[in-house]
Amino acid sequence: MASILSVVALSIDHQRKVVKRAKGNDGTQSFAVVGDGNTVLAYVVVPDTNMTWAEQCMREILARHGATLAPDDCNRLVERGTLPPVVYVDCNCCNGKVGGRTDETAVLRLLKLLDAFHAIQRIGKQINSEHDRKGRFMQQISACIFTRSDEDMRALEAARMAGNIRNLSTKQQKKDRERHVRRVIRDKEAIVAKLIMLLKTQILLDRKIRAAYERSGKSCADLSPAHDAYPLITKKVKDCIIRQCVHVLNGCLEDVQAMNVAVGEVNYRNTGVMLMEYKSLRGTNGNEAMHSVMDRKMYATNHIRKLYFDAKAHWNITHYNRVRLGDMGKEVLPHGVAPHEDDSIAIVASTDLLFGFAYCDSVLKAKEDDIHREVMAALANDELAIEDLEMDGLEAVAELDDLLNNDEETDVATCSDSTLMGAGVNVSVPPLAVDIPAVIDVASLEQLDCAFDRELGRPVGSENSLPIEVDEVVTPANVSTLQQCSRAADQMAADGGITFADDTTTADFVQLHGVNGTRRVGVRRKQAQQAPKSWPGMNLSMRTKWEQIWAERYKCPHPGEGSTSMHQWVQKASYIYEIWMADELKKAKEAKLPRPPLETVGYTEAANWAKEKMASASEGRRRGIVDEATQAISTSLDAVMESDNGVDEAALFGDEDGLGVARVIDSLQMISPSASADSSPGFPTTTEVSAAMEQLAVSQTVDDELQGLLKKPAKKRAKKKATSPADAERKRRALIKLQSLGMTADKPAGRSRPRCGICNKYFDTELVVQLEGEEARKLPHRQMGHVNGKRKDFCPFADDSGILKQHLIDLGERRQQSQKDTYKKRKSSVGVVEEE
Repeated sequence: MASILSVVALSIDHQRKVVKRAKGNDGTQSFAVVGDGNTVLAYVVVPDTNMTWAEQCMREILARHGATLAPDDCNRLVERGTLPPVVYVDCNCCNGKVGGRTDETAVLRLLKLLDAFHAIQRIGKQINSEHDRKGRFMQQISACIFTRSDEDMRALEAARMAGNIRNLSTKQQKKDRERHVRRVIRDKEAIVAKLIMLLKTQILLDRKIRAAYERSGKSCADLSPAHDAYPLITKKVKDCIIRQCVHVLNGCLEDVQAMNVAVGEVNYRNTGVMLMEYKSLRGTNGNEAMHSVMDRKMYATNHIRKLYFDAKAHWNITHYNRVRLGDMGKEVLPHGVAPHEDDSIAIVASTDLLFGFAYCDSVLKAKEDDIHREVMAALANDELAIEDLEMDGLEAVAELDDLLNNDEETDVATCSDSTLMGAGVNVSVPPLAVDIPAVIDVASLEQLDCAFDRELGRPVGSENSLPIEVDEVVTPANVSTLQQCSRAADQMAADGGITFADDTTTADFVQLHGVNGTRRVGVRRKQAQQAPKSWPGMNLSMRTKWEQIWAERYKCPHPGEGSTSMHQWVQKASYIYEIWMADELKKAKEAKLPRPPLETVGYTEAANWAKEKMASASEGRRRGIVDEATQAISTSLDAVMESDNGVDEAALFGDEDGLGVARVIDSLQMISPSASADSSPGFPTTTEVSAAMEQLAVSQTVDDELQGLLKKPAKKRAKKKATSPADAERKRRALIKLQSLGMTADKPAGRSRPRCGICNKYFDTELVVQLEGEEARKLPHRQMGHVNGKRKDFCPFADDSGILKQHLIDLGERRQQSQKDTYKKRKSSVGVVEEE
């Protein structure tokens, strides 16, 4: 981990879900630093989310990239090295006000930007998950923020046409766009204008849909969030969108450099068409992907020791980084191989990198030492009496204990929210040449926000309509306000044919009562043992019959109607289809006609087909279409969202300085130069291990006495496999012996022919021993009874023949003694006493 570098950007984030599974309460959060390609540069445990605890970790990142700090000012860089210019965060990118982004957001020459994934996620959290239009609305928000390359889209479509690929699912199409289409975040004024235009349009759709339901005579009182007439844009959603517009205007999301890298050409879905694959280097959900992996790996453990937590987390992150580096085209070690186990890998020069709870213990110890030094220095300067000194020392220790044991009330050396580390960095020159406004009038923002509030809560019969106008506010010419973006949104909508005039007679947009988002979903029956079957749309005959079954809902109600579940619908529909198919096959056989192309339909295929039909039926609701008026608005909105709005494609993705130009993968130095291999610890190399293994061998001898003992019948082999820990050494010897004889393990044959648990050869396999001047003799496997409840077997490939010889001698003696004892008991039972 200490060898991984980042060239373009960093991403930092906290997570609590994983750390809480470890013992103790000194560490409550994990702090991760993610670099290019989503590789993890650091993973430490901290007491809380206060960034002062992460200062030591960030200093190690600086040292790793060759950056040095000034000796007189620990927050000023003397040499930048290869330190990336941007760090992505999920909060504290600015003060949340228009123009609130200043030089204080730049720490150690790292410009803080808001992660676009978290910006979109903030809006999604305010919308109930049951709303039909939520998914479409989130896609439109993403389209407002990102600008994609039309050239890459045309190349992707051409590849699909050349490969005759026409039936890709929505997820497959999204995956193709992520891999083969570049995207940039540019022109913050245009982004805000699109967001405001989308906000106004969705409010208009809410009114149209509600008016249509009221005209049809349906009541719209006390609606649930899953109802079609429930408004998508509530006051909470509107406030959240306005706050994100402020971040966009402050430049918190806009790309300041090229953020795409070309990985190389790949064969598109095995069609023979080569397409360039791109990867985004911005911090979008990079940390969240790593958090998801860690949560999945640690889910089965709970209340574990800190050392075990660090070991397991380090193992998972090491392999996670190897996969990420491999995706970026870098050479990495295979899974399960340590660097010292490969002769071609030189040990990397170590830094002051700490991992997991080791970092937490270090920072807590340093904080404890600092507090003690401050207390002792204060006492020494005041020259207090011995009694006061002792009392103050006890109070200081008690205060320190409270500080370390109560994370929720900790308030020491708190840093500014707008800084990345403990203290802000005052730099005279901006870290990057970014046009970030320093002063802006917020009156227009407040007026626009109030206007939206009036529209959402407008009384019945009001004639106020969109577009929403605000009073003219005098602002600097070079500053973009939400007022100007709102007017640009109106013009953008007018060019697309969307009119914001509202002709409804009622629009009661008040925040309705909240509902529980948790829904009870029945557990589906497992269908893993079904044989491969066809799907309903395999051919015209099958598709026609299944369409008929779907249309006759009085015979087979659709899933969700009444108490009908998906499983019940598939069972009933399959029953109807099977009867019809059997009748059609019988008719064809009696008429001596060719067999019709009818096949049995599987459960999964039928359920997926029904889901597609249900999704197609609800497509209009997801797009907000209930009549011709809403259809025209939705169609015009799609056209506006897909328009380029005057984007210069050649300048953005073609010029050398364009934001959309992909970097060359070889130009990213993601692994630091290796140190000398002499610093490697004294571990044996693979060559030395192989040579030592070849020298080991097991010699066997079979003398006349053992040959005679082998003629006696062997006891039946037990079924229980040996599990003694000492068997590991026996298995190693057996493997060496088999390799020396050119033999391999036998394949499992079940109970009919069991195998030896040591050498994995069949139990009836015998070792042939050939001595000079003598005939060949055979040494078989043999069961030697049980020791401490565990079965003991003799393996000729792993054990010395003397063991079997001694066992057979002891067995013969025990049999003779048993026979004597039996004879004595039999004589005593009839009153005959044997004389000595």
